[in-house]
Amino acid sequence: MRTWTVLLILLAMALPAAAQLDPVTEGNQLLRLRQYQGAVAAFDRALQADGENVTALTGRAEAYVQLGEFQAALDDTATALGVDSENADAYLWQGLANLGLENYDEAAESIEQSVALEPDPTNFVYLAQAYAIAGDVEQAVDSYTEAVAAAPQEEQAAYIYTRGQFQSQIGDLEAAIADYTEAIELEPENADYYFSRSFAYFDLGDIERAIEDDTRVIELQPDFPSAYLNRGFHYYSDRNYEPASADYIAWIDLLDGERFDLDPLEDGEDELDLDFATGTVYYLPFQAPQAGVIDVQAYSRRGGVDPVVVILDADGQPFMVDDDGGFGLSAELDGYNLPGAGDYTLVIGHAGGGSQGEVTVEIEVRRDFGDV
Repeated sequence: MRTWTVLLILLAMALPAAAQLDPVTEGNQLLRLRQYQGAVAAFDRALQADGENVTALTGRAEAYVQLGEFQAALDDTATALGVDSENADAYLWQGLANLGLENYDEAAESIEQSVALEPDPTNFVYLAQAYAIAGDVEQAVDSYTEAVAAAPQEEQAAYIYTRGQFQSQIGDLEAAIADYTEAIELEPENADYYFSRSFAYFDLGDIERAIEDDTRVIELQPDFPSAYLNRGFHYYSDRNYEPASADYIAWIDLLDGERFDLDPLEDGEDELDLDFATGTVYYLPFQAPQAGVIDVQAYSRRGGVDPVVVILDADGQPFMVDDDGGFGLSAELDGYNLPGAGDYTLVIGHAGGGSQGEVTVEIEVRRDFGDV
């Protein structure tokens, strides 16, 4: 009995050495862990033993591409293809290395060779990226069509959606909407698909459907700030200011940035220089006389901030907003008639076009004397 116990202990002690990974397997595992320097070292050891090990060469080429060492990757793929001229992985990493070196024609040619040998949907995606970076977005669309055809049904939605994004880039909004809709039919709970379709509908002038998609995004992701900003801008563009102002406040609140409560406006007018970072918001109380009118301009002299202004009533409810109503990205309310005398608050925040820098706010609250 003691003999067997000793033997088992000795066997257990020997297992780690016996189970050590060979360098190629180790390198591939390190690639999956994104430990690219370690992967290079492991493949180096494999290639010291066999300089024509194609798996090690293509693995090291992949690691080199991820590290940005594109010429080294090209050298490895050239060696690999000298040994195996029909190796799809070697062509793929050769193409991606050329892409990194901005050799776009060579990149597309190599990746085309890879997909011809191995029509995997991921390889078609790489080919689409090569075409897109080279500026040939129509070819990228065709590659995504090939990716959709090669992918199993449960993976098709993502490829169809991305094809829609490329369709949108080339201005074929109807085709983009068709792709987004098909992706939604396959994955109806994916908020990204509705979000992108909303932009396409808006660019086509169909604001009602754009807002429907915005609302669906909010239902699916109620804590997603950009969904409120998107819908708010769409309401604002349709001059539906009250729901627009509520959405802009929701956007501001969800950004959860630093809030500053300013002293109430005195003498009915002032000029303020306000510092902004992402999520910064200022609250400026003011009083309005009967038949009161407000003029506001909020602008960034250096263009780093996209200001937005919202007016709250005495109960803190938003009812008016301006985003980009002035020059460029400036916000402007010119002679806006307030609903009555009383207490209000001007909220100065930022929209999606920039949030870093200084904003100048010019504000005047006055009585509307009408035609004199």
